[in-house]
Amino acid sequence: MATTIETFLYENRAVHGVVEFTVSPGIVRLHLVPWAGPQVHTYAVFGDARLTYVESYPDEQKPLDPPWDVIGFDCDDLGGGRWGFCLHCDVIEWGFEATWPVVSRAGASQ
Repeated sequence: MATTIETFLYENRAVHGVVEFTVSPGIVRLHLVPWAGPQVHTYAVFGDARLTYVESYPDEQKPLDPPWDVIGFDCDDLGGGRWGFCLHCDVIEWGFEATWPVVSRAGASQ
């Protein structure tokens, strides 16, 4: 079953991959693309962001650079407009707190 953030970002499209993950002071940016079906690119910007952890699962066969398969994307309402997020991918996991993301889309007919 899809989590609240997965439903919001994927809009019932196929399994997604992360093609870009960018962190700058107070901002986390994600660029997601479904692996199958219409290629709708989803761009999510999480404001007032703070990384809480990064854990990698290096594999000699696969580098840590994107694209990454998304295994799961969880969220937890922390109150006060803040959320805890855990983006678990095949080779890396990102934990961060932020406001709910602002999303834009581009690509195939939406």
